[in-house]
Amino acid sequence: MEKMDVATKNKCQLPHHIFVRNFYILGGYITRNPYWFVALPFFITLVLSTGLQKIKEIVDMEYFVTMDDSDTFRYRKILDTLFPMNLSSEFDLGRYTRLGSFGAVMLVSKDDSVLKKSTFHEILLLDETVKNITIVSESGEKRYKDLCVKHGNSCYMHDFFTFEDRDNSTDNINIPYPIDFSNKYTFKFYGISFGGVEIDNRGLIKTAKALRLFYYLDDSRYKNDITLWENEFLRTMKSLRLPHFDVYYIVSTSVAYEMHLIPLTAIPYFVVAAHFVVLFTAVTCMVPNSVQGKPWVGIMTSISSLLSSLSGFGLAFYLGIPYIFYNAIIPFLILGVSMDDTFVLLSAWRHTEKKNSIEQRMSEAYSTASLAITITSLTNVITFTIGYLMSPYDSVRVFCIVTTFCLVFDYVYQITFVGGCMVLCGIAEEKDRHCFTFMPVKYVENTEIRGIFQKLLYYSGHIQLTTTSKTSFLLEIWKKLGELLTKKVSKLVVLVLFIVYFVFGLQNATQITNELEMGNMALYNTHTDKYFTQYHKYFVQYLVRVQVFIDRPINYADPYVNRTLHDMFQKFESSSLFCNSSLTESWLRSFHEFLNNEKYRGLLPDYNITDKKDFIRVLRLFLHHPLARRFQKDIVFNENRTEIIASRFLFHTNYTKSDSMFNNMWWDFLDNVKNESIPVKVFHRFGYFSDGFRKVIPATLQTIGISAGIVAFVCFFFFFSFSCTLCVAICIVSVAIGVLGYMRLWGVSLNIVSMTVIITISGFSVDYASHVSCAYLFASKSSKQRLVSAIMDVGLPIFQAGSTTILCIIPFIIPPCYTYNVIMKVVILVSIFAMTHAVIFLPVFLSLVDDACSHFKNLFKRRQKVNISNKSDNGHVNCAFDAKDVNIFSYKNDTMKL
Repeated sequence: MEKMDVATKNKCQLPHHIFVRNFYILGGYITRNPYWFVALPFFITLVLSTGLQKIKEIVDMEYFVTMDDSDTFRYRKILDTLFPMNLSSEFDLGRYTRLGSFGAVMLVSKDDSVLKKSTFHEILLLDETVKNITIVSESGEKRYKDLCVKHGNSCYMHDFFTFEDRDNSTDNINIPYPIDFSNKYTFKFYGISFGGVEIDNRGLIKTAKALRLFYYLDDSRYKNDITLWENEFLRTMKSLRLPHFDVYYIVSTSVAYEMHLIPLTAIPYFVVAAHFVVLFTAVTCMVPNSVQGKPWVGIMTSISSLLSSLSGFGLAFYLGIPYIFYNAIIPFLILGVSMDDTFVLLSAWRHTEKKNSIEQRMSEAYSTASLAITITSLTNVITFTIGYLMSPYDSVRVFCIVTTFCLVFDYVYQITFVGGCMVLCGIAEEKDRHCFTFMPVKYVENTEIRGIFQKLLYYSGHIQLTTTSKTSFLLEIWKKLGELLTKKVSKLVVLVLFIVYFVFGLQNATQITNELEMGNMALYNTHTDKYFTQYHKYFVQYLVRVQVFIDRPINYADPYVNRTLHDMFQKFESSSLFCNSSLTESWLRSFHEFLNNEKYRGLLPDYNITDKKDFIRVLRLFLHHPLARRFQKDIVFNENRTEIIASRFLFHTNYTKSDSMFNNMWWDFLDNVKNESIPVKVFHRFGYFSDGFRKVIPATLQTIGISAGIVAFVCFFFFFSFSCTLCVAICIVSVAIGVLGYMRLWGVSLNIVSMTVIITISGFSVDYASHVSCAYLFASKSSKQRLVSAIMDVGLPIFQAGSTTILCIIPFIIPPCYTYNVIMKVVILVSIFAMTHAVIFLPVFLSLVDDACSHFKNLFKRRQKVNISNKSDNGHVNCAFDAKDVNIFSYKNDTMKL
């Protein structure tokens, strides 16, 4: 054939032409200098991996779900400014805005109740044990009393311990629940302390199955000492045994610590998975025989993916990007992408003519696989770049940017390092050496071979050399599948199956929920996991204290303002989220009760409460009353104390079955608050967790949608085929919807963990689809022949790549934690759906669209009676440019001149 004139080529063929030509040249250059291409990635990795010493790990639970526009963190800063709390003298748990530092103990009775005088001494023993925990630090010995937060001059004490001296003739200690107003000036809230409560008709606790005790520490002054105390607390609780109680415990850093342990605990699983992948790769790359196989290319691809991960992580740490716990799955993602590209490259090598030189075979293999490898790498990078730009979560952005770095290095190492290894294995093949041992092979009849060991490692058996190195047995399987799919009945069955799959998946995807309990971040069967299991069993009522605050001056003396606030508070208390007014702390409501009390009314005859000045004067008198002193923490006056510039009100949540149920109710409440005539802000200590999950579903759908659109544009840029681009886009969306829908049936909800995994491996659906599209478009045949050819060319590589990905995750069938359970299920779903779409649905779609294009083109020709210039010789009209227009062999002369 004559050499192709680039200037005369149609512009739509230029992208493909550029990649084919340059990769053809690169293949020849690697053949002549293989050792440089093998050594250079090692040197780059050696330099960049020094960045690992700059690793900065973040295991903060808040960071894990932090969003850029989180109201919780913004409101917390406002509250801490307006209502500062001195932990050394005025600690108030109901008004505390942070998680804080603490040790928590939960006692679950082995009998029917924790409230028995006969077992009360065990609770006191536990309390004394905790308070006697001693640590030795640089500043000397310290106990709980030296580190605790204080209310007044003494450590913060549970209301539970204040009724021990009550006179009660029965064994049960009956107390009001959830709140006790027996004291004239204060109240005691027991809702946070008791769980599994049964109340009698007098409102007293009849039985309580569980008891919680908190020991809060002053982390504003003793951060280093607190870490030592919490560690000692865990050791003490681990060894503590009580005859009548099961003991469960955590500290403030328990969840964060177990997030740190997750990757370390999974190391044995990773090692097993790596062995599975390397063994599978080596075995599948042994085809077609012991000479023409390339097992070492597969093994060296594993090393290449490791080098890519080290380079990517090293560069990220040099740039100051932190490490988060689920970055540990990145090396396996890179391994899956590397294997995918290698299998495509090996498939292209097997389709070259064996009689040609290694240089020509490498050039042809590179030019054949270049577009597929480039598209898959580019689309993966685009997917994660979009994830970085669009995700509202800092942790997801960190994951995406580190993965992007690793993918770029993987692409470079794939076409350099793996290519150099492929050349060395090709030299061994040319010299008829064993593909694994590189020993000279004895060509003998199969009947003379004794034992499988000799057959695999020394002998080759009788090989009938052919002009090409195709694998007849494996190709026959995919050929039969392709021929089966060309039948009209098969296409109809495929379309029906696709419609059923898609409709069922879409139906379930619309019903998916975003759920993640805080305890899910813990490893299974640890003290943290056990604590949260009991917590969700017994303490689902009175979950949090909600602070409703107004951070700007308003005239509280105005009757309209008073009535509006009163109606607003009643609306809150009548909702299913909140308890009734008995658990509300409102200085304004108490102030009006004070004014309406006949005992005090006579003392205030000359004041007009509707006048702003008089209102402030009387309010200041009210705040000095013993009953109202706690409200001094809820009102902020201006400098001359003539105006209220901020105030807050406290409400308590009611029964919520789970964290997800609470989140849904909280989000509804936030939407309603925005419609109030008086602008108020609402906050609770764990609001960051609720904020983080509210945007999971829209963020996931937005990221997938934008990624699919841009990836489709990339495919169109390279293919210049609208029909092919449309089919690929349909497959991407279909796989995403299928994963979202069917993972719901598998018990996986959409949360930050599953969202990250979906973004991570959604690129696989693009990878496989692009391989099939390239193979289909560049086959110069009719639509039926194209379908068969495409499945024959890339069916085996896609199967190998998908199987490798699943093997990476198989060890997690018995997962160490919820995170890896989610990863395993989502990876398996994406791999299966992506493979199914690539080798069954997509070829059928392409064939049907191609036939439809041909039909309408021919129909238009008959009607207009004009010649169509792009009609092929066999009467088939291509909807995309034909691969025969790009002659890869025409670059041979240019390559040899280099």
